[in-house]
Order: sequence, then structure tokens, then C-alpha cells
Amino acid sequence: MPCKPTMGHQRLLPHPWFALPEKDVRNRWHRSSYKPVLEAGKDNTVGTAGTLVGRKCQRIHEFLSYLEISLHYLLECNPLVIDYREQYPFYHNDEMAVLVDRYGGRVPRNKVPSYDFVVTYIRELGADEFYYQAISVKVERETKTAKFARRRLREIDDCSVYGWNWRVFTELNVNPVQVKNCIHIVDATRYTDIYAQAADALDYSTELRRLRRVKSFEAELQRMAVRAGCDVEQSLSLFSTGVMLGFIPLDFRREWNMKRPLAMKV
Repeated sequence: MPCKPTMGHQRLLPHPWFALPEKDVRNRWHRSSYKPVLEAGKDNTVGTAGTLVGRKCQRIHEFLSYLEISLHYLLECNPLVIDYREQYPFYHNDEMAVLVDRYGGRVPRNKVPSYDFVVTYIRELGADEFYYQAISVKVERETKTAKFARRRLREIDDCSVYGWNWRVFTELNVNPVQVKNCIHIVDATRYTDIYAQAADALDYSTELRRLRRVKSFEAELQRMAVRAGCDVEQSLSLFSTGVMLGFIPLDFRREWNMKRPLAMKV
């Protein structure tokens, strides 16, 4: 059941995704137009790859490991993230075209050096200034090898040309409770265009934060469903959209539990 109309529908929110250009400085597409250079199932044979639909980028993502999938959920729920592109090639489009032609349309993975992720962040909520960060996703033990050390220097040097940041992400950066909470949030927006319902989510979030907390998250959703004029499922979707866009400061360190009070940052 959809929410009843509010005056919030009539205003334009100053969200930074409207300002993001179609392509970056390396002539790569942003958001839904981007196509990863590597694909799950074709470029990973160890059974930990997978494809997932991204709400923020509004496309299917290609992940080659469980760690990449964990990072996907963390990025979806980070309100400062406005785009992220996995399996991002070092090469420019013209260089890739030469390789594709040379190998008859299917370039071997070892011929396509790539960043695991290139993430686009805004400086702060409500701002329109953004920056890029390349992320290398590796198992911790791999970061101790000479091979990784060489790759690290190569990637940092490449990033410096464009003014991008660089970091490594390992299993040590994965908080299981936080990732599990992020999965709940993202799953609640499964059939939702989070940008289309951003104005509703802002109104919902403003009202939620104004009210006193009640005894359980389940009761919170029911109370807000009545106030918003929607069903509980839609109430949860609006709540989750509010979290993903930064309207609701959810404390991801506390385990998601419908029977406990809503965990929000002070």
C-alpha cells in the first residue's frame, strides 16, 4: 500500500547524485551505464562469486568473492557513497577495444588489470563535492606478499595521476553484525527505487526522529505505518531508504532485532 501524498513530494531534494557527470575523467560511465570488465561465473571459478542488484547504482553488480559481496552491502548503506564500480579496468576504452579485437571478443582475465572497486563519495551530506577512492579487496594474508606490494605501488601511482585515493579492504574490515544489518536494510528495498521515494523517506525519517522511541522496532514500524498512511512493509522500505540516504542515523554496531528498541546513533 503506497503512502498518502505529502507536501514533501513537491520539493526537489538537493541530493548530489543529480550533479554526478555521466562519465569520469577516465571516460568510464557512472551508475547504471557502467559495465564491469570482469563477470562473476566467467572470471571466478572458486564458487564465491555472485551477482547482486544495487539500489544506489541501479544495475547488476558483478562480484568475484565473498569479501566483495560484503563490501557491496557496506557501500549500499553508507550515505556518503553515491556510486561504486567493481572490476574497474586500468585501461582506457581505446586500449580495451584493441584487446577485445586481439582476443576475438573475450579478453583473458590476466590481460585486464583492474581495480576491485572504484567508489564515488561526497564530502558530506547535502554537499555536491565528490571524490573517488580505489579499493583493493584482498584476504589479509595476501597483503603480506611481494606480488601484492608491487600491485599496491602500481595502483597508488595510477590513482595519483587522477587525484584518487586508494585503500585496501580485507576480512579484518568486516564486522559481521554490521554487514548483517546492512543486508536487512538493502533487502527491505528490494523492489524500490530509493531515489524515487527519497522525498517520502525524508518526511518519514523526520517524523520518526521527532517521536519518542517505543518498546520495539516492530512497534516503531507499525506506528509509523499509521502516520504515513501505508502498510508495515512499505514503512520498512521507507525506513531503509532513509538509512541508505543518510536521513536516519542507524547504529549498525547493534544487531538488528524486531523485538528490541530501534538502535539509533545519538
